[in-house]
Amino acid sequence: MKKSQYSSFNVFTITDALGERDRGELWLAAQQALKAGISSEEIFWKLVWQVKNILLVSAGGEIKSLKPFVIQKARQFSANFSQSELANLSSNLVKLWHETKREENRDFALELERLLLTV
Repeated sequence: MKKSQYSSFNVFTITDALGERDRGELWLAAQQALKAGISSEEIFWKLVWQVKNILLVSAGGEIKSLKPFVIQKARQFSANFSQSELANLSSNLVKLWHETKREENRDFALELERLLLTV
């Protein structure tokens, strides 16, 4: 991925839309990312990163591995999800990855888009 492709799109727009639980904005941001040349896999891993951060923060305890800004955003976003919803979303992301990589006839980008529309 060339650096110039990133300059046209801020990939964290996707993670913010997920955290805000704004399904329409999440889908739109993902489409814009794809148009800017960001792969479905990279979008996926940003979503995994965000869900992991929200899960860590919502579970409580001290988190030394994250920057203060990331912790602040994750705390803000954790109010939009229950623990079970976060666990379910995390599970669905893992399931999506493994099922689409294991089965030849499953389109990863399409399955990711379907998942985004369920947030």
